[in-house]
Amino acid sequence: MYVERLVDERLKQLGEAEEMCSNYINQLNERIEKEKNRLTEIKNEKEKLEFFLKK
Repeated sequence: MYVERLVDERLKQLGEAEEMCSNYINQLNERIEKEKNRLTEIKNEKEKLEFFLKK
């Protein structure tokens, strides 16, 4: 019984840790997506400026 409670508690802790890691990964993926969008905007702006400079 004691060992079963220890195992259950450890599994609960591991589940919580897994959820925390998953949430952190999702946050990182969101940040990556925002940065990719920002870089795309910068690239588009650069292309516009280069186009106008060629005129």
